[in-house]
Amino acid sequence: MKKVLYFLLFFLMTASFIGMDVKEARAYNYAGYRWGGYWPYVVVDTSPVSVIAWRNTIGGAMADWNAAGARFTLVNGSSNNKAYVTYQYSDAFAWSQAYRKYGFWGDVYKATITINNYHNFYPPSRSGWYYDLRSVLRHEFGHWLVLNHSYSPSVAMYNSIGVGQIKYLSSDEVNAIISIYGRR
Repeated sequence: MKKVLYFLLFFLMTASFIGMDVKEARAYNYAGYRWGGYWPYVVVDTSPVSVIAWRNTIGGAMADWNAAGARFTLVNGSSNNKAYVTYQYSDAFAWSQAYRKYGFWGDVYKATITINNYHNFYPPSRSGWYYDLRSVLRHEFGHWLVLNHSYSPSVAMYNSIGVGQIKYLSSDEVNAIISIYGRR
């Protein structure tokens, strides 16, 4: 009797694997949750950032994601979604945190980005070795919009960036955001 049950279990598992759709590899990974609502309107408070060029760069990175054509909007204004600056001896250029309604589940209701001033960013300076702040912020806003790191080094959601390198949003990342939030 045990042999028959094991055979049936093996048969059912094999049949389910054969019947599965095989998906192509993507350059993005979806975290499995999102900002709530039909058309999330996320207000970002940049007032804690004292460098005007950095505030403008934050706005530019938000505009890049808004141009993706998905049903969400990132705008500058007063809110609990904040951008901060810190000075920390660390390899991390910036980091973000998305807060969900019920801790480990539920829609995102708040997010923060912290820029590490330990690194030399453009703007404000192009002298010497610098990292493109707008590329770093595109990456962090991708986390806000619930994308995880990519395995493709050429895209914005890859987990590192080189000196002087600029990373734009790839068509795969744009398609990911549209698949999560819907098309405008």
